[in-house]
Amino acid sequence: MGRPRGKLTLKQIQDKRARKLAFNHRSKRLAKKVSKFSNKFGVEACLIVYDGSGEGRPITMPQDSTIVRSMLENYEQQKIESITTKIFDVKDYFANKKNKIEGEISKVQKEIVKNKYPTWDPCFINMDGEQLKAFTAIVNAKIEACDQRISMLKTMHQGDQTSALHDTPQRQHTLHYGSARLDASNNNDNRF
Repeated sequence: MGRPRGKLTLKQIQDKRARKLAFNHRSKRLAKKVSKFSNKFGVEACLIVYDGSGEGRPITMPQDSTIVRSMLENYEQQKIESITTKIFDVKDYFANKKNKIEGEISKVQKEIVKNKYPTWDPCFINMDGEQLKAFTAIVNAKIEACDQRISMLKTMHQGDQTSALHDTPQRQHTLHYGSARLDASNNNDNRF
């Protein structure tokens, strides 16, 4: 049933009589398929077929030439309406170039990040499930330790800022007195 599988080579039929018969037969089948398609889906479909010799009238589907002509006019009108005249000037040229270069830069940057921070290492292939779980646990523990260190540093930094804002007069006096003593000791060191 059907054509055997394999490569099908299409060649022009050398015998003119056989070629004309095959053309008439296939064009009628094609027109029938276009008609079925149009009826099945409720769409307008048009088929125009010229034979290779240029003799005679073309085969059309639908056969009424006024319907074919109106469909072609509708097509041309839609084509004209859809064309928007866009003038491509120097500004557009450089914007286009800029977009292309930015795209290339983005690709290179992604490749650099991929090479610098790989997400997979070939040694993971040789690990079994338990080794991967142990490795994941180690990584999670290190991430947790980093998170704790970051939060500790944030609280220390916030504590320093709030204590600087809420200096008491006594603390300011101590700081002033301490800096005065420091200045006096520096002056004493300079005398020698």
